Amino acid sequence: TIDEILDRVHEIGSNAVALTDHGTVAGHVEFYRKATERGIKPILGIESYQARDDRRAHHKSDLKGNRPKDDRSHLIILAYNNKGLNNLWTLSTRAYLEGFYHKPRVDWELLSEHNEGLVLTSACLGGKVASAIMEEGNSEAILDQYLNIFDDRFYIELHTYDSDTQRQVNA
Repeated sequence: TIDEILDRVHEIGSNAVALTDHGTVAGHVEFYRKATERGIKPILGIESYQARDDRRAHHKSDLKGNRPKDDRSHLIILAYNNKGLNNLWTLSTRAYLEGFYHKPRVDWELLSEHNEGLVLTSACLGGKVASAIMEEGNSEAILDQYLNIFDDRFYIELHTYDSDTQRQVNA
């Protein structure tokens, strides 16, 4: 719960924490109110889903109901000012209204249009960068796309999960 998260943040002596729920910003108001009441800086974000290509495209599942492996990937998007917060909420809204297919999805076009005031990270093994590395694809081209949109506001995530795959992606 938000209260448990804030209790832990206080316990470890941190003065800031981010909320990045999967595909939603619904917890922002409660999180912001409770964090500021405790003197903890709230960082508002989302773990968004990015469509493989066009957010409006629906890729058919196979006969067993499995969708294509790279149908959507993860992104962490954080707002660092009010313009960013407005853009974050716009991205979330448009992902639901225009990009919903199993999950709300953004695409390169939306990220390009609504990136001001936002920081983007490559996310977990479910992100486009990690997927390209694992499949020995063109991770440099994907990195270039993110950097062209976000410039120095794009960060690579490194995780400490103890798995061969995670170690390969981190390297």
